[in-house]
This record gives sequence, C-alpha cells and structure tokens, in this order.
Amino acid sequence: MNQQNGPVFESEPGWGGQLKTWLSANFTRYILPVIVIVVVAYVIVSVSGKDTVADNTKSPSPTVSPSSQPTGIAVTVIAKDNYTLVARRAINEYDNILSAPLTKGMRLYLETELQKTLHDQPLQTGGTINVSRGNIAELLDAYAKLTATQRAKWEAMAKNVKF
Repeated sequence: MNQQNGPVFESEPGWGGQLKTWLSANFTRYILPVIVIVVVAYVIVSVSGKDTVADNTKSPSPTVSPSSQPTGIAVTVIAKDNYTLVARRAINEYDNILSAPLTKGMRLYLETELQKTLHDQPLQTGGTINVSRGNIAELLDAYAKLTATQRAKWEAMAKNVKF
C-alpha cells in the first residue's frame, strides 16, 4: 500500500476552471436561452409600461362652460358617512356635468385633497355639506400641473379603488 503522509496537490482545474469548462460546454444550451427570455420579458414590460404611462400623462382636462356651472354642490350626509365619502359623492356629481370623464387617478387625487377642505363643516346625518365647484376646478388644475410621473403614481394607486 502506497500511502502518503501529507496533502496531495492535483493538477486538475479548480472551481474556476470547472465553471469555465461547464459554461463553454453549456452556454448555448442553458445560458443563451435564459438571456433571450430575460431580454424579451424586459422589452415587453418596458413597452407596455410606456404605453400605460403615456396614456396617463395626457391628463385630460375636463372642462365645464362657465354658464352651465352652478357655484356649489350640496351633499346630504347619510349614516356612516365620512368626509372622504362626501367628497366622493360631490366629485361624482361634478363629473356628471363634465365634457370629458375624470380618470381614476384624477378622482383619487380630488377625493384626497377635497376631503381635507371639508373638515370645517359638521358631519351630521341628514345635514348638508356644501362643496364649491370652483374648489374642485382648482384641484383639477393642480392635478394637471403635476408631473407625468406624479400623475402616473396617482393612476397606479387608483387602479384598485372602487369609486
């Protein structure tokens, strides 16, 4: 029996050499198809994302002719209402008279900002809360002045909201 008393250093390639051998033997079989799939998926996602953002950045600005626009909206408070629900009903009523419908992102932005302004009015069941149409129009103008990225974020947030 020929037994050595110390470490044996073999001349075989280490892990780097083994990896290089495996890659050169299997590049077209495993690596190339994975790269192609990743690139195609990235292109599809980026193209579909640009279309969505482009649609959201157009920011349709619904307008109402001044002669057909009354000064306010009276919303009657019903049981279990909160300021957000009151703002939502006022926005729905405002949307009915617009020449172009509001997008979901616009609705969420208006609802979020408008409900902040309603807190000075008492929220009592059967009571009425008055919402200024001019205030809603100013908020729509503020939304139109947001950057394309900001509007896209509002649209994304509003995607799952049921108005």
